[in-house]
Amino acid sequence: MLDELKLGWKMFLKTTPFFMLRLTTYGLIALGYLVYAGFILGFTYLFRESVVAWFIMLSGLGGAWGLFKLVERYFLYMIKAAHVAVIAELVHNGNIPEGKGQISFGKDKVTKQFVNVNIMFVIDAFVDGIVRALNRIVFKVTSFIPVPGIEHVQRILQAMVNFSIGYVDEAILSYSFYKGNDNVWASAKDGVILYAQNWKTVLKTSAILAALSYGAALAFFVVLLPPTYGLSALMPGFQNFFLLGALIVSLMLRAVLVDAIVMPTMISAYHNAIKGQVPNPEWDAKLSQVSSKFVEMKNKALNWKQEKAEAQAKAA
Repeated sequence: MLDELKLGWKMFLKTTPFFMLRLTTYGLIALGYLVYAGFILGFTYLFRESVVAWFIMLSGLGGAWGLFKLVERYFLYMIKAAHVAVIAELVHNGNIPEGKGQISFGKDKVTKQFVNVNIMFVIDAFVDGIVRALNRIVFKVTSFIPVPGIEHVQRILQAMVNFSIGYVDEAILSYSFYKGNDNVWASAKDGVILYAQNWKTVLKTSAILAALSYGAALAFFVVLLPPTYGLSALMPGFQNFFLLGALIVSLMLRAVLVDAIVMPTMISAYHNAIKGQVPNPEWDAKLSQVSSKFVEMKNKALNWKQEKAEAQAKAA
């Protein structure tokens, strides 16, 4: 694990342009959130004696979350996908082609391989569902182990694994970029099978990295608490606003600082685990039994040429 973290750190240093891009992007989002939250909490304070205050706060914060998910889907995810493409290139070739910047190279890889960018989001959702189905089977088997209290340990482990699934998704996406196959559904299918063949190694690494990632977010929040309470003492009416601000900044710091190291670590660990392997037909059959999404993914891989033609016609 220590060697993988070292490799992840090296990849982080090699991809600093993406770190700066993420830092700037998340900083602007955090600032926008704080301004938005300030307006919502201001209106809530004006109507604090009425039940309307709760309605304003809940609907306002719910709307902010929906807006963030929209931005995350169509902007932040594109940055992350381009970053993943660059990491996959560095893991296997050591550098990117001369004459191109990292961000430009990553963007070109994403737009070239995923003719219709929405396909990338769909594939990510498929991979997420398949990995969750496989993990549920794994934990269902461990539930029969005759050890007192095993179910409590199982719940804790499963919660950690659910947190870590995003890192597995990114690793499988990196496999698609590495293969460079025009049939992205086939690449994703093979990437999932290779994960299944090495699920113990990959899942253990991703769960540890997820625990480190969210542990770092908690540490950031704890560090921000003293200045938060200091500001609250100066402006008593805005205590909730400052606490919310500390939480948002903590999550943003985790996303920018920690995930920038965790993601290349996970991708490197995945590619090291699958090195020299080919998809095993036995695992193909097993996944087909436990996940209907995997079966659908296989069908889409078979029908890719037709779907690609339709997507190009629609884009035109």
